[in-house]
Formats: sequence, structure tokens, C-alpha cells
Amino acid sequence: MNAAQAEIEGVYVGAGAGVGVDARSCGAAPSCNRTNFSQKIFGGVRLTPGLAAELNQFYFRGLDRANADPVATSTGVASTRESMDATALGINWEVELLHGFTNQIRLGWAYTRREILSLSPSGVATRRNEYSGMPYLGAGLEFSLTSDVRLFSNYDFLIGGHNSHHLFSVGMVADLQSDKRSSEFGKTYVGGALGQGSVSKLSCAGVENCDNTRMGGKVYMGKKITSNVALEVNAMRLGSVRASGLVGGSTPYSLDAKAEALVLGGALRLPTEVVPDLTGVGRLGVAYVRTSLKSTVGTASGNVADDSMQPFWGYGLEYGLTKDLKLTGSIDASKANMSLGRATVRLVTLGAQADF
Repeated sequence: MNAAQAEIEGVYVGAGAGVGVDARSCGAAPSCNRTNFSQKIFGGVRLTPGLAAELNQFYFRGLDRANADPVATSTGVASTRESMDATALGINWEVELLHGFTNQIRLGWAYTRREILSLSPSGVATRRNEYSGMPYLGAGLEFSLTSDVRLFSNYDFLIGGHNSHHLFSVGMVADLQSDKRSSEFGKTYVGGALGQGSVSKLSCAGVENCDNTRMGGKVYMGKKITSNVALEVNAMRLGSVRASGLVGGSTPYSLDAKAEALVLGGALRLPTEVVPDLTGVGRLGVAYVRTSLKSTVGTASGNVADDSMQPFWGYGLEYGLTKDLKLTGSIDASKANMSLGRATVRLVTLGAQADF
């Protein structure tokens, strides 16, 4: 295989973070923030040395706005918090400018989901989702650190009129060209782990009967494409909380919330061992997260469920007992849409992994 063929067949993945901007006006709102920390993850397959088909996943933390009292009274909305996720399919055209520097132009179509969390003047929270599609443009500059790792600075623009979003980000991208000469190429491994999950916005502080340290776990399977890089599928119970007590000293209530996820992503293992037989691993991917919240107050009960695509990240250590059996310790995290807002869910586990 010559160099041109290797480049054409190349696969790359990357992640970036920066400032996201909601294009809508704040109007006369006394408190309004249109900028927030936002992220993207992406992957591409090279069709030619300068052209790639690409998939981008964006996470915009959107618009926070508090209405003035007259507006809150007339509309029934005291404040809103909006966020938007988008999946963009398109092409990436690259042109080398100078040695080590490459210009990028992106074009595609984005499928979006906007989450709107509203709070009434009386404190009642409601949440709704709006779905749409819009064209997507991007431009950026990459600098090569090594033959397989590059730093980038990007501007991304999702064009939707007053629903448009901008993202100014920096990050890193890595080539994942399969190395069929490696003794690790094509190896499959499976693993499982148990541990403790947590949900950031469902704290037990001030609650008499509450357990937010319930057991979570994961099972996963991976396929190595180089000695250090693998593609993985994970099934996880990320976090859960169970609480009960009395409202007003006499009315019983209970709450049971949990988050589960199916994750597709990549795992990067350090090329050198930390100490003999001990190595580090980092994970990045996209999670299909299902959250459920069941609550009961007196004789009334309700259930709220949500399915969403969220970013996933994790890191851990692996200790080799034998050539094909390892002990693992890891911390995995994602986001989840709860009735109380968007929360971070984490899972800390110990487990085992076997190579085949």
C-alpha cells in the first residue's frame, strides 16, 4: 500500500471546545446570556487526499434569559434556559497552506434538537424539545504536531435564522489508520465492571432518606485497529438516586431517578506503560442516554422519561495479570436530561477485561 492509498483510506476523530453563541437577541430582558461553554466531537473518512466525508456532533449550552416582572406575568414565564444539540453530516475540504499548516472548509446539513426549560413565576418548571434541520458551514486551520496528531482552531456556523448558532473552538484531531502489520490489529476484547454512579443535580443534601451512591456498572466490547487505538461499544447504568420523606411534615413522597446509556466511541491507550504492566486509557464517544424519573407525592404519581444523544468521556488504568487478562479501574461520564435540568452523570468502577 503506497502513501496516497493509506491517506485515502484514513479515518480520523477529534474533539474541541470553546465559546458557543446563540444568534437570537435578548431584547429587553434584564438578565440574559447568549454565550456559553460548548463542545463538538467529530469523525471522518478520507475519500481523496484532500476531501473527507465527516460526521460532527455539537453541544451548545445556549441561552439563559430572565424576563422582567411585567413580561413574566403576561407570558407566565419568569426565566428560560435553552440548549441545542446538533448532528451534522457533510464534507471537509482540506488545502495545505504551508508546511504543517492546513486550511479546512466544511459544508453539510445539521439535524438539531433544542431543549427549552421554562420556569413560571410560581416556580413550576416545564421542559419541551423542538426539532429542525439547517445548513452547516465551517472553516478552520490545523497544525501538525506529529504525523498522526494535529491541533486545530475552528469556526462553525449552523444557519437557522434567529435560531442560528456559532461555535469558536480549539482542540485536537488524530488519525486512526489501521496498522495491519501490528500484532494487536483485529484483536477483540470484552470487559465488565461494577461501581458507584452519581447524578450531579440530584443531591441528597437536606433529604432525610436518600441514597445517591447506588451501584452502577458497564459491559463493553472493543476491536483494536492499532496497538494503542480501539473502537468500543459500551452498555452502562451510569447513575441513580432514590429518596423519600414527608412534604409539609405529613404528606409522603418518593423519588427514583436513573440514567442508562449505550455508547459508541474510541479508546486510546498510552503507548508506554506507567509502571510495568500498568497503562492508562482515555475514552471519547457519543452516548444514547435514556433517563427516567418516577415520583410520588401522596396518592399522586408521575413518570418522566427522555432519550437524547450526549457526549461521553472517560479515563482509567489497566493492570495486566496475564497477556490477555487485565484488571481495570475507570471513571466514565456523560450528560443526561433530567426534569430538574441537564445533569452530569458519572460512574466509577473496578472490573476485568479479557483479550481474544
